[in-house]
Amino acid sequence: MELQSYAPEIRALWQKYDYLVGRFDPRAAGVLQSLRREAVRLGDDLMLGRTYRCLAFVEYFVKGNYDAFLRHLRKAALRLVRCDDPTELAHVYYLIAIDAINQRMYDIAFSDFLTARNLFARAGEENSVAVLDLNLGHLMMQLDDFRRARIYMRKALRVIIKHPEHPHRFSNISSIYMNDAACCLELHMTGKAAAAYSRAADFISAHDGQLWPEANFELALLGARLSLARNDKAGLKEHFTAVTTQIPTLAQPANQMTALHRFSGELTEAGEHLLTGELLRTLDRRHLPSDAAHAQLTLNDMKIDYYIAVKDRRKLSAAYRQQYELQIGLIERQQRAFLHAHNLIHLVSDLRKEQQAAQNERDLLLQLAKTDTLTGLPNRAALEEHLDQAFENAWKTGSSLGVSFIDFDELKTYNDKYGHAEGDRRLKEFGAILKSVCTDSRIYAARYGGDEFVVIYEGMTNAEISRAARALAAKSPLRISQGIRNKIPADIDRIWDYLSLADSSMYAAKKAAKKNPRSSGIRFNRARGS
Repeated sequence: MELQSYAPEIRALWQKYDYLVGRFDPRAAGVLQSLRREAVRLGDDLMLGRTYRCLAFVEYFVKGNYDAFLRHLRKAALRLVRCDDPTELAHVYYLIAIDAINQRMYDIAFSDFLTARNLFARAGEENSVAVLDLNLGHLMMQLDDFRRARIYMRKALRVIIKHPEHPHRFSNISSIYMNDAACCLELHMTGKAAAAYSRAADFISAHDGQLWPEANFELALLGARLSLARNDKAGLKEHFTAVTTQIPTLAQPANQMTALHRFSGELTEAGEHLLTGELLRTLDRRHLPSDAAHAQLTLNDMKIDYYIAVKDRRKLSAAYRQQYELQIGLIERQQRAFLHAHNLIHLVSDLRKEQQAAQNERDLLLQLAKTDTLTGLPNRAALEEHLDQAFENAWKTGSSLGVSFIDFDELKTYNDKYGHAEGDRRLKEFGAILKSVCTDSRIYAARYGGDEFVVIYEGMTNAEISRAARALAAKSPLRISQGIRNKIPADIDRIWDYLSLADSSMYAAKKAAKKNPRSSGIRFNRARGS
């Protein structure tokens, strides 16, 4: 969606939204409601679809309202698919994938991430492709494929760091640094993990206030895990205190449960049972949302591991009973989530098929408008379009461009003797011959008008063009004259120079054929610079 075409006050609202959402500020939703009203007033479906898509993002990531997320995302999909905007549609697939990750539906997540990535790539959205690589890296971490995760992260960083205009740039970079450190920890590369942690700490310190609210918590958690791996008791105590102090302030603690589970397991394995117990008590006091079924189950799994380690059979038995109840609820929730995701994906897919059918019809009409009805060859309008592009390519690459004018020598006499229907039949025959020649990707043929045709030869030598021209002359149902200009374009050249000189050479070939019927009917223009 190109914002430059909108009024200054609308552009200002989008800039305000970008600023607020980059800091995960819930006031972004209020700005979007203002934009929604403007989109309704203007009757602008693209802007309205984008606004709903952004509302879905805010409801999910900033406010944690899952039902509102689904409601807004469906409204966004209904409008954006029909607006023929691949970038906005890619964002819809991205949000479906993010939800699928949080619902542990990793196959759906991977498929939709790739769909979104391909749409962004086709639209030339380099930075958005990089953000998708970052998310694919995060998905690989969920699947414990840490080496592959690092590959995706490094690929993303190389691009994201070059785009200072992106509202989430600082958050994305710090996330990559911290994820790289976490991957190195899992791969037992403690030295590299420490280096990545230092980069993340320096970056977060330098951009304090410009990152998502939980960045400092994630850094403290990473620092605690690194200290534990290095057996740094003082560092562990310092970072652990920071973690437990910040847990009550987290907007969405459910988003941190996977990392906390890993940390809890590492504490238990290291025999730090006092710290594990304190962490679990802190999480109990924070009270996870009732709809955060995965997070609740993860917390219960942490408790089971802890009770086994400290041999508390009574609490372990209660935790197992709780685990069963949570799993039953989780299965029901996953079924609903899968159904929502399945319906939404199919909604987008069906609308895209409908859109593609309409596009195919438009393409067919456009193709018919550029096709000569008698011969089936491209017509003059299509020729001019192709010729401009061929000239540009030849000039940029320093390759030769050949233009051939072809004319039937005695079509008028033939028409007078046999009738115009027979003359048209000969033109159709010649059109079929040109089509057979054009199976070579370097050759393009079109009907210029009447009994005149033009053939474009790209990157071919005079000898190659001469062979093709002689083959055309031998197969043609009537005698033809061909004038050819073949040259590497120079700064002073223009495409009409080629057409004019080829046309002149064609008339010279026709004149020579009248004097000598045994003439080849082929004449290359030999002007200076050929």
